[in-house]
Amino acid sequence: MTAYRYLQLDVFAHQPGTGNPLGVVFDADGLSTDRMQALAAWLNLSETVFFLRPTAAGADYHVRIFTPASELPFAGHPSVGAAWAAVTCGLVQPRDGALVQQCAAGLLPVQVTGPANAPTIQLASP
Repeated sequence: MTAYRYLQLDVFAHQPGTGNPLGVVFDADGLSTDRMQALAAWLNLSETVFFLRPTAAGADYHVRIFTPASELPFAGHPSVGAAWAAVTCGLVQPRDGALVQQCAAGLLPVQVTGPANAPTIQLASP
């Protein structure tokens, strides 16, 4: 059995349990689409993101976003939560406060301000 690093985030929350829940699975390159979908269904959160190696030029990281029932090309709180997780978990280092997130909707510019352990994330929807 392969183990995967997993977090459950509370996106847009000022205190625990008041935001939008998000599942985050790291190093998911070995998971098929069917396995990602099955895991998202089992976790039963509104969305779960899976981190993959980027495949698009200029992308700092790549995420796929799943609900319990289907994959989404883009969603707001999963994209914000993924950027926060990427920075705070040391997956990426912003360059002049900027990152590029790859998702099924394309490449999204991400702005990061504040300290690495508590960044503020802003991004534009596609």
